[in-house]
Amino acid sequence: MAVVTGHLFSTSFGGGRQRCRGVVAGPLRKRPAALVGATILVALSACSAGLGRPETGGERPSIAPDTGPAFGQAPCTRIAQAPWLARETLSHLWARGEDDIWVVADRGALHRFDGTRWTRAIEADVTRPLNDVHGTSSGEVIAVGQRGLVLAYDGARWESLSIADRENVFGVWVLDGGRAIAVGSDGGIYERSGGSWTHPLVAPWDDPWSGHRDALFAVWGVGSTDAWAVGELGVVLRWDGSTWAHESSGTTALLVDVWGSGTDDVWAVGQGGTILHRDGHAWTARPEVEGYTLIAVSGTGPGDVWILGRSRAPDPDLIESDPHGLLLHGNGASLSRVAELRPPPNDIFAVAPGTTLVVGEDATVLRCRATR
Repeated sequence: MAVVTGHLFSTSFGGGRQRCRGVVAGPLRKRPAALVGATILVALSACSAGLGRPETGGERPSIAPDTGPAFGQAPCTRIAQAPWLARETLSHLWARGEDDIWVVADRGALHRFDGTRWTRAIEADVTRPLNDVHGTSSGEVIAVGQRGLVLAYDGARWESLSIADRENVFGVWVLDGGRAIAVGSDGGIYERSGGSWTHPLVAPWDDPWSGHRDALFAVWGVGSTDAWAVGELGVVLRWDGSTWAHESSGTTALLVDVWGSGTDDVWAVGQGGTILHRDGHAWTARPEVEGYTLIAVSGTGPGDVWILGRSRAPDPDLIESDPHGLLLHGNGASLSRVAELRPPPNDIFAVAPGTTLVVGEDATVLRCRATR
């Protein structure tokens, strides 16, 4: 999550519309780094009342109760930590496997773990901190950040460029073949193909009341013809290989992250414990996870889905007395609570069936395994 003080979050109340101002003071997690941890929780809790609920329909999976040996931190083990990493908040994560892990730290630095030791891949730049990182199996890594910053690594050297002067880039997804998609704070979508970045359209999802463009926080894609981006007011946009267009999500909840195993199995999570699933035809709501803001989703296939949440105070005027994270694992039909995590986590990335990595406050890097 960088610092985005006073970013406006939009919600709908009945037939009207209201904007809630969330003061972003530090890292929160995915989309943007400025929304990581306590930051997004402050912003979202201020808009918690009266939110539209997702449409329901289709088969709804259950969420297992918080009991049994699977609940607690036992399924998670800590990955070796470098002394110089201690006390840093790790906000974003991408990995090729347990022996090649990339994490964004709260001051915008990028660190890499090779299975044995940690190294600093990119030094911190407090003026343009990083917000997200993603890469490919072929060796490419792209990190994005404030004021349009893009850092691209080809396996041998880094290239720095700016794709937007005034827009903060919150999420990036890199595909093989040199293609990448990035999304940002003004609803911007940026695409790289053939080595060049383009801004293919002016956001058509402007707020008709204020002209404010709803921020996009995350993007996920597969192949060359399918991608989804999510953001404020339940915005979901789909790329079909030629154009970006709206899809109805059935919710006005802020959507923080999106991931899928294929075009018929796409998940989005966000404010108010919202979980949405797309089966290839439409988005439907899954049972909400009460008491949590869901901040990340990852997986390795339709039967291996991980969802990460952070606790939130029941009253937006209160501070959460026991900040912690909740890790869920699903098989497509049901979700089980795997672990309650302290200190609070910020991101997850699944590296193998039944196994995910978790990063968070106090330089936490965990390996967690499904127990059911």
